[in-house]
Amino acid sequence: MSQIEEPAAQPIVTEWAAQYVDTSQFEYLITKLSELADIEKKNQKSSNYNSILLGQMYNELENKFWMKMEKDLEKIDSFYQSELKTGTKRVQEIKAIINSNKLNQQQNLAIVEENVTETYRGLDLLINYCQQNALQIRKLVRHWDANNPHTQLGSQVIKNKLAQHAFSEPDEIEGLKEKLEAALALLLDVNIKEAKNKLTKVYSPTSNIKKKAKMQASCGIAIGITAVLFLAYCQVMFEWPRTEDIKLTMTASSTLLLRTQFTISFLIICYGLLVKLCEHTHINYIYLFEIPQTDHVTGSAEILVIGLTYCGVRANFDFNKCLCNNCA
Repeated sequence: MSQIEEPAAQPIVTEWAAQYVDTSQFEYLITKLSELADIEKKNQKSSNYNSILLGQMYNELENKFWMKMEKDLEKIDSFYQSELKTGTKRVQEIKAIINSNKLNQQQNLAIVEENVTETYRGLDLLINYCQQNALQIRKLVRHWDANNPHTQLGSQVIKNKLAQHAFSEPDEIEGLKEKLEAALALLLDVNIKEAKNKLTKVYSPTSNIKKKAKMQASCGIAIGITAVLFLAYCQVMFEWPRTEDIKLTMTASSTLLLRTQFTISFLIICYGLLVKLCEHTHINYIYLFEIPQTDHVTGSAEILVIGLTYCGVRANFDFNKCLCNNCA
């Protein structure tokens, strides 16, 4: 029996480097343009005011700004298209290996499975790279509009280009990921749902973030319950804090303050739950809130921690009864 040829030891795909857009030059240009605008306002009544020279300086800086913006967008798109071709080729190589008859050794299976997972992770990283860069440019365009409201033409051109580079989850990337899920299902002899769960839970770059967010939310609930139980214990054992004392010291202003605090806490929790809902239903809320995904997911969990703890502590004081007594 002839010896089975093993696939290459090296993974088919390696991580894509996340080299984000350098915003320092953009910020410098925006600052200089704002300074020129201030000079223009101050010197309009001066006899030494040279509007032509100032206008030339302004136009020169503005052209530099939009030229660099456009070049960076082209660079992102070129990188994306290049890596997409590489990813497509690697997916085809994986399918060819799985469809061959060279997978009857355990070592071969492990190597091909590693190739599948690394490729899947690489596609996620590519999307993350494009999203972060597009987000940086969106912020810069918004900053530009805020500082230079009278020059919207270049801004609109870039906005149109951004609309053409919608990197939320391109269909071609989604198609490649589905092929990898089917390939892993065939390789491990499981259904596609199980294969997808294995890839997204273990190898997706956002999986650890989601696990951390869930852990923080769970900790927040535990902290809120613990706070309520602790205060209840203090009230039973030591008669502190006594709600009778609170009733005597309540005033109209403090009643309004408490109502405001309750409303704010409720809105905070609703906001946190909205973000968690977006996360679990796979809605792309990055551009909705214009906040990076990592910070937003973990931040929503921290908001839940604060909101739940606050409401848990407040609920123990029986403020509803206090408010009713004051109203009466």
